[in-house]
Amino acid sequence: MNRPALATFLAAVVLVAGVHWPPLGGSAVAAQDSPEPTASALIELQEGPATSQVPTPTPKPKRGKAKATPAPTPSPTETPAPSPDARHKGAKARETPSPTPELTAASAAMPPAAPIPTQRPTPRPLVPYQPTVPQSLVDPNVEGILHRPIRQLSEFGWLTGTWRAHNVEEIGDGRQIDLGINTYVFAQTMKGRWIFGADGKASDYFYITYDPFAAHWILVRFSSTPEYGIWTSERGWHGNTIEFTSNYSFAIGRQYRRRITIIHKDARTFGIYDEEQLSDGSWTGDDAVELSKQQ
Repeated sequence: MNRPALATFLAAVVLVAGVHWPPLGGSAVAAQDSPEPTASALIELQEGPATSQVPTPTPKPKRGKAKATPAPTPSPTETPAPSPDARHKGAKARETPSPTPELTAASAAMPPAAPIPTQRPTPRPLVPYQPTVPQSLVDPNVEGILHRPIRQLSEFGWLTGTWRAHNVEEIGDGRQIDLGINTYVFAQTMKGRWIFGADGKASDYFYITYDPFAAHWILVRFSSTPEYGIWTSERGWHGNTIEFTSNYSFAIGRQYRRRITIIHKDARTFGIYDEEQLSDGSWTGDDAVELSKQQ
């Protein structure tokens, strides 16, 4: 028998075997037959199985640790497939980032954000850095100034010497008390960095210098009453006059606002005038010393 005839015969046998015959003798037990063959199964019997539907056998894994298969690196010329949102004309592709497990765990462990205050905090005063005296003395700029002479003191060079003085005290309403004749001596002291002056009765003392760090003149005056104070002059000499205003001045146990004016009248005469500021802001004379050069 040739092959076509044999195939036809086998197909007929399969069809006859798949037919459900009625049960013999009225038996209620039905035979469990295999399912009817489909048309594709008949074609496979005649022509053989289709090559496109044969599954590829999966190779068995080898024993041992499996090697990780590296992900293929896309070529620079390859264009990634657009996302569904980019299918529309003119739409831009949107990238949906996938959360990293490490970042998600770290974010969950972070404390909740602090609430934003509704009122501004009270500002704290800024305290500038104030070096100590030993720290300032080792500063190179300070050392340079300390070892240089104070050239501004030459403006008081004419003051050194012995002076005959006439003292007058004002007591108000134009009245004065004549304190008589006295003698004042002025000379440089403290390595030539101050000018010291004193009267012959040991009742009135002066110290005058220029502060090169603060850039102003200083006058310290105290008497036997006791009276004492510190005066400064920011302006310095204006013509033949220099005016000192008290930063701190006490007399008879009370603090006063005082002003001392020195007028260099000529090479051999000058005057020292002390004033007090009243509550209305005006100034009234306190005492005056007229001096003339002796030596």
